[in-house]
Amino acid sequence: RHNDFYKTASVKVMGKKPGSFISKRGRAITYALTIPRNAPNRENAIEFVKFLLGNQGREIIMRDGQGSISPALASGFSNLPEELKPLCKPE
Repeated sequence: RHNDFYKTASVKVMGKKPGSFISKRGRAITYALTIPRNAPNRENAIEFVKFLLGNQGREIIMRDGQGSISPALASGFSNLPEELKPLCKPE
């Protein structure tokens, strides 16, 4: 909801060539998470993600001053564990 405000910030960083610069504009920070395919405790990892994306987890995140995207955007939605699909939508 603050994207227009974030865009007002800009910074110049060095470009690829000496003496050249690139301007970068501000934008909202989006957090991401994943469960590795070879996670040693996949079931608990799924439960943790369900907690984070569920009502209680989103309330905690928002109470601590962070925004929440609900449902969460999922890259590779078809690869998600079935238990997580109700909490997400394809990116």
